[in-house]
Amino acid sequence: MKSAAIVIFRTDGNESIGLGHLYRCRALAEMLSSAFPCYLAFRHLPFDLRPELTQPYHASLDLSDIRAAEETDAILTWGRAQGVMAPNCTIIVVLDGYHFDTAYQAKWKESRIPLVCIDDIHTHHFVADVVINHAGGVTPDDYSAEPGTKFCLGPRYALLQRPFRTRVPAQIAAQDDRIFICLGGADPPNATLSVLQKCVSVFPASSFEVVLGGAYLHEEELVHYLDRTKADIRLHRNLTAGAMADLMRESHSGITSPSTVSFEYLSVGGLLYLYPIADNQASIYTYYLREGVAFSFTDSFPVLDPERVAESIERQTRLFDGHSAERFLDLFHSLAEECA
Repeated sequence: MKSAAIVIFRTDGNESIGLGHLYRCRALAEMLSSAFPCYLAFRHLPFDLRPELTQPYHASLDLSDIRAAEETDAILTWGRAQGVMAPNCTIIVVLDGYHFDTAYQAKWKESRIPLVCIDDIHTHHFVADVVINHAGGVTPDDYSAEPGTKFCLGPRYALLQRPFRTRVPAQIAAQDDRIFICLGGADPPNATLSVLQKCVSVFPASSFEVVLGGAYLHEEELVHYLDRTKADIRLHRNLTAGAMADLMRESHSGITSPSTVSFEYLSVGGLLYLYPIADNQASIYTYYLREGVAFSFTDSFPVLDPERVAESIERQTRLFDGHSAERFLDLFHSLAEECA
């Protein structure tokens, strides 16, 4: 019989931090929720996105009024008070944020609870029991960590919501068909506009499906461009995961940042171009280009050779096998058993 456990996620997200941390935690909570009650503790979470981003969790805790030095105790007290816990129930904590450094992790380890860190920049020493990095091309040697730390690395551990974990072969249409564009939740440099302008200049007869994140900062400038162009452009906001996956499948090709949305697009399947907008996306960008599952928007757009396109999509199928949920469930059951 599996040991009882709850999982508490501690993460943040706003215009400056970005929303990727919140979305990948949401994906992991969704994968675990059939076996583990999941809870969310946060300091920054846009009000208009709270219904979506808190959906997989049993409850959430806003830490805005709690001093940083007291938050570890506050979260543990809150977790233990949830009422669903049996006397022998284990708490497992998941951290996702670049500010959760070695000293912060050590506070959790003092509580003798299993600690999992989601990380994609490996800039500090880890004392966590498990480190998850779904970016490819990373090895344990890239990390400084305690000797017993377990690493779950690469697309085998892709943090994806359910609609993206079932692969349906994309229908590659004519080169001037529909193009999907999504440059992340906030897109601080407004890459959406520059990418769209280039696409329209290359394929003026195409249809463009532009997905804006909940924290997109440049809508007025984008709408001004739309008012001046005759291109067939549709803006999408607040899409559900299912609607996003459907839009990806209906598109001939996509342009995304090398972030969570690129994982989603590659899992669904289709010709993908990458446009980095942040320094922490460099390793994913380099890995995908090296593996041949995506192309550089800056250097390679457009790819017109059908054989190159077909080979890229075949490589995607081998890299993303759709079984990350089973792997994460096994991992968290093992953590609970070890602390039983």
